[in-house]
Amino acid sequence: MGKIYFGSHETVIRMLWEILIISVILQVPPTVKGCTSSCTCHQDSIDCSSRLLTSVPHDLSPELYIGPQEGSLLPDTTTTVTTLNLANNQLQELPTSLISERLPHLRTLDLSNNKIQDIYKIQSVVLSKELLYLKLGSNPIKNLGFNSDNVLYSQSVFHLDISDCNINSITNPVTFMYMLNLTHLDLSGNPLVVIDHLFSTTLSHLDLSRCLLGLNDKGIREETFTSLPKLEFLNLTMNAHLTTFSFSKPLSSSLLHLESSYCALEKLDLRSFPNLQHAILKGNVIKILYNNMLSNNEHLQNLDISENSIHRIEQNAFMGGKSLRNLDLSLNLLSELNWSSFHHTPQLGYLNISRNLFVFLDEIPIPSLLSLDASKCDIIKLSPRFLAKTQDIRFLNLSHNSIEKLPRRLTSRTLLSLDLSFCRIFDIPDETFQELPSLVNLDLTGNRLTTLKNSLLDHLVNIRELNLLNNPWHCDCTDLEFQKLWKYLSSYPAKSKHLKLLMCHSPKEHAGISWEKSCFASLTSDGKTPKTKAWMSFLVPFLTLCCLLAVLVVIRQAYISHALEVQHRENVNQRQRNSPSGAFPPRVPVHFFDEDLERGIQLSVNESTQRSPIRELSKLPSYEEALLLPKLQDREDLQKIAKKYEDSDRFERSANEDSQPPILGSNQVEEATNHPSTSSQ
Repeated sequence: MGKIYFGSHETVIRMLWEILIISVILQVPPTVKGCTSSCTCHQDSIDCSSRLLTSVPHDLSPELYIGPQEGSLLPDTTTTVTTLNLANNQLQELPTSLISERLPHLRTLDLSNNKIQDIYKIQSVVLSKELLYLKLGSNPIKNLGFNSDNVLYSQSVFHLDISDCNINSITNPVTFMYMLNLTHLDLSGNPLVVIDHLFSTTLSHLDLSRCLLGLNDKGIREETFTSLPKLEFLNLTMNAHLTTFSFSKPLSSSLLHLESSYCALEKLDLRSFPNLQHAILKGNVIKILYNNMLSNNEHLQNLDISENSIHRIEQNAFMGGKSLRNLDLSLNLLSELNWSSFHHTPQLGYLNISRNLFVFLDEIPIPSLLSLDASKCDIIKLSPRFLAKTQDIRFLNLSHNSIEKLPRRLTSRTLLSLDLSFCRIFDIPDETFQELPSLVNLDLTGNRLTTLKNSLLDHLVNIRELNLLNNPWHCDCTDLEFQKLWKYLSSYPAKSKHLKLLMCHSPKEHAGISWEKSCFASLTSDGKTPKTKAWMSFLVPFLTLCCLLAVLVVIRQAYISHALEVQHRENVNQRQRNSPSGAFPPRVPVHFFDEDLERGIQLSVNESTQRSPIRELSKLPSYEEALLLPKLQDREDLQKIAKKYEDSDRFERSANEDSQPPILGSNQVEEATNHPSTSSQ
């Protein structure tokens, strides 16, 4: 890969400055042009709220020009204003030209908390064909629907908020008749005493909470909702004078969700809403659940009647509730349950009976039950078979009761979570959890347990979370059962998330000290905590990987060294081949010392003088010469000896003898004649 050159330092600095300036420009919010001086603008909205305005600003622009900060060369973008906020001012009316000329594409208009009294003073705005949301809450509107001037007309508005105004009655059926697209109407917080008739073919959500319906025996009448064919959601919460829904004929056949909490309902009667699916009636004064109260509610799925004063449930109270799935009876005065009344609820899956006055929990004959909450009662004893007929139960909450001892055996093949926290349990039989093979979470916090037997732990084969905090544990560090309990909790994966918070209560020397500090040495015989074991399980593969990498590095280095050595040899051979013809490397072995050199020279003199000394030196030394060859310490010794040998008398005598022409035969003479260059060499 080639290198990238940025040039001089000035160029690099200039590039960095350009990048910084661009990033700052991108972070600076865009400027909005065309916005009136008395308001703030953002994207497609104009906010003129809380400005003490008595009239709408005259310079409102239908379009805003949004661009970068001043000085930028980027073009502006144009957006159409769709939202106008005029809340918390002192407006009494709106100009007729606000929509037609200034803001023709307005979709959301907030006029809440102003001083508007008459609807006709804002009618020109409501007539807009693109307006969808209109908020008129907290205005002193009194005469809504009183005459034709106080009736709203709109083809587009589908969400109308008239909450917390001063409206005390709606008696004119055409009050909202001409709002042809209205689906959500909020009339909450008004002093409404009576609603005679409402007419709308599109209304689906109606909020009448925090009103005075039912005052002086007035309020909801039979004809109130009959002209609302698409009504699905009705909120009547906190109408303190509303006492009943009992009527001779249905109030609404389209209603699906009814919320009437914290009213004064004395009787549960939902027959006026035959297609109802969800009913929330908590916080009323219902005392008895009478027979056939749901006889006309075959589609009811969720019923919340908590926080009432229910003390009795009749045998056929839930007859007709064949679709009932969730039932909340918490925070009542029930001391016993007539379980036979639940025979008419074949789909009941979630039952909440917490915060009642139960003492004994008998067998529960609800096969479809998935979750039972019986917490914060006064339960002292459980029936040995109270789960026998709950074939699909998953969650059971019995916390904050007065249970001292559990049954000998609990039976459920499907139970996943069992909460027994903050009871008075001091002993658990060995076979209690034997028939709970699917149990995953068990909470025994805040009981009176001092130890758990090993046989009990053997049955908790699938447990993932076992909470044992706030129990008076006896920490006998030499007790094998106590050691096994610790190992069971701390073995990977840990069964408890609060191991370090488990405290000893006895004996005195361990009181107030955690299990880990009191008995760590005896409870972990191998000296390894779960955290250490987890580290070891990570460290061993890591070290193995490091060793493999080290071996690969060594092999690679050896290969590189070998390649460099071969390359070096090739370079040496190449230099030798390219050297001049008269240049010869030293011909004498390099391991000669001075005195050994003389001896070697003497031996070479005694040999035949007819041989060429150069040819003689090119041969390997004899055995006697090899014995005399010394070992040199470095290269300098070799060069000194070679130089001394070349300057010796023997070398000169041999050179003179070699310079004489040898006696050649006839064949040799002819060969020399044919190859003079070779002979000369």
